[in-house]
Amino acid sequence: MKTIPYPVSEKRVMWDSLHSDEIWPAYYLSKLMRSGIITTKELEGKHVLDIGCGASFGRSSKSDYIENSHFIAQLAELYVGCDISGYVLAEARKIISVYPLKEKCALVLADAKELPFADGSFDTVIMIDTLYLLGNDAFSALKECTRVSRGQIIITAFHSDGLDPTIPTIPSQKGKEYGTITQKSWSPIEQIFFTKEQMSLILDELGLNGKIFVLTNHEYDSLRSSEESYPSATVNELIVVKASKRP
Repeated sequence: MKTIPYPVSEKRVMWDSLHSDEIWPAYYLSKLMRSGIITTKELEGKHVLDIGCGASFGRSSKSDYIENSHFIAQLAELYVGCDISGYVLAEARKIISVYPLKEKCALVLADAKELPFADGSFDTVIMIDTLYLLGNDAFSALKECTRVSRGQIIITAFHSDGLDPTIPTIPSQKGKEYGTITQKSWSPIEQIFFTKEQMSLILDELGLNGKIFVLTNHEYDSLRSSEESYPSATVNELIVVKASKRP
């Protein structure tokens, strides 16, 4: 196992202070694979970059998870997980150190908008349950996903139909056509939300072709937990993108 250092930054210190266990990416990935939206063929034998991998490597509080990093590492020829938080990577490192496939795994401390990899380094780049946390950095992160991929890019994002109307929006540096940004008064984190049309515009600007899947809150509910319930009204909730560079 290799670990690549990354300089201390204000944003990195913020994420370390949150001490997030980041098990949701594992949950979404397992459910998306079981639903058929993502297939093992897209990971098997590939060099895979997992952006925002968190501490989900091999750990979970729910027995029905296929753990994110653990499962990818079994399929992939090379698994590289990166995260801006040294805390969550330290947690992941404890597990990967005794993991049977650790020789084909690496953990990298890095900012999603400044990835320390050469162009076209990975067959598949995934960013599960991470993009919405990047706020005004989201577009830069998507450009980096495009740059380091030589194959497929798989991303999840939250649909703006699911926005809480009581939370005020703040200006987007790229303009409203690139998403809606909110920030709760008690949180240091900007969150960004998209419509399908906005995501399609972004893919076009990045030179990507692909499919955009939109899941309603009830479909999203089935990804999270059958024990949770939503109001009867149906709204769009989750966006799943599978894209690749144009020939």
